[in-house]
Amino acid sequence: MERLSVQLYQIKSTFMFKFLTDEQSAKVKMEYRLRRLVMILFFIVVCLFILLVSLVPAYITSFSRQREATNLINTLSESPTVKEGQSLQTWLININKKLSALSPDKNAEMPYELFVKVLDNKVNGVRITGLSYRKVGKVPTLFVAGVARDRQVLLSFEDKLNLSKQFSKVNIPASTFAKDKDINFEINMTPIKQ
Repeated sequence: MERLSVQLYQIKSTFMFKFLTDEQSAKVKMEYRLRRLVMILFFIVVCLFILLVSLVPAYITSFSRQREATNLINTLSESPTVKEGQSLQTWLININKKLSALSPDKNAEMPYELFVKVLDNKVNGVRITGLSYRKVGKVPTLFVAGVARDRQVLLSFEDKLNLSKQFSKVNIPASTFAKDKDINFEINMTPIKQ
């Protein structure tokens, strides 16, 4: 019976709707649209509320985990092993600075390479007894000490070093030539960068 009354009501409402004027029909359509819009907005608000309520536990959990992580970081930063690690890191930084001061420039020749160049230019009759390298500022200086058989051999050794174009300012003190044989000499020279 109830089903029959619902069907009669639907038939009545469609008949009644057809008997309305255009203005009244437009008002009824507008009223239905507004009700539909209100229902859709209500559904959206309810969905957003449910979403927010479901996110509250996740927010509380993440906030508590963040607090725990912060406490753990503070505890670890106050531990003695971290302080030792920091002092070790400071020590390593200082050692690296000192080592960089001792290391040669990337473009500079190593002292042993300069020694090899001197030995390659050595002439017969010259015996080298000492090689030393000193760098004052950015200017390296090479010192060669030795014994020459005579003046002629010593002069040819100096000429060969000058002609090699590997050294500039090859200086032999004039007092070195005072002896005729078995001359002890010391030569100062500056290597040419290549």
